[in-house]
Amino acid sequence: MENCHTTRPRVLLVESEPVQAKLLTSLMLSLNLCPLGPVTTATEALELCRYDWPELAILDVQLPGAMDGIELATQLAHLGSLPLVFLCGDLDDTALLERIAQTQPLALLTKPYQTSVLQQIISQGLALGSSLAPVALPTPPPPTQEAAVAEWNMPLLYVRERGMLVRLAVSDIACVHMSQQYAVLNLISGHRHSVRMTLAELRKYLPGNNFVQCHRSWVVNIDHIERLDPTADVVWLTGGAEATLGRAYRHQVLQRLHILG
Repeated sequence: MENCHTTRPRVLLVESEPVQAKLLTSLMLSLNLCPLGPVTTATEALELCRYDWPELAILDVQLPGAMDGIELATQLAHLGSLPLVFLCGDLDDTALLERIAQTQPLALLTKPYQTSVLQQIISQGLALGSSLAPVALPTPPPPTQEAAVAEWNMPLLYVRERGMLVRLAVSDIACVHMSQQYAVLNLISGHRHSVRMTLAELRKYLPGNNFVQCHRSWVVNIDHIERLDPTADVVWLTGGAEATLGRAYRHQVLQRLHILG
């Protein structure tokens, strides 16, 4: 185990498989990162974090002992803010996926995973700059009705991409359009994600108070409409996407906007 009293970013490694643990350690060193661990149990991980708080955590979901990787993530959340990456050998357990989603991880990778993909996720996690020094946090009060409604209306989604699940905030979706058999999600960052489902199926996950259909193949987030030309039938959105405004949908779109003048 390496001494992490260094200026290099620290990454907590919790992996129950020895071979995988060695590979993770080698990857951290090759990226000039300081591996905190690796350890095989949640108890060991919590003990490490009392003395060295990491900038990122890579957690095996299946851990020996009373706490699995998901419970460990919950315990870490009580100590401070920490981007999480889960490693899992099985994604067919719906209940398991629901528990993972509640911890709001940066990504979920299935084993065996591509090192290049994990490296990209690590870079994204460290770029968040959201690590906080561990503190003893009081039990948070129950959310207000308004906060609960807001959280329900703007959920988190997970998109399958190259063998992993990538977290996606609904509020970051500027628009969605159909391309053959795929729904393409255009984000305000300019990135795109494609999912094999119909627009009608995807709309079940998009809150109706924020998203409106502007064409038979387009749905837009009204919070991200920057410009709209009713004569040219074009909607410009945050992130550079241009949606088509169908004449049959024009009235319902305009009705949702607060128009001055």
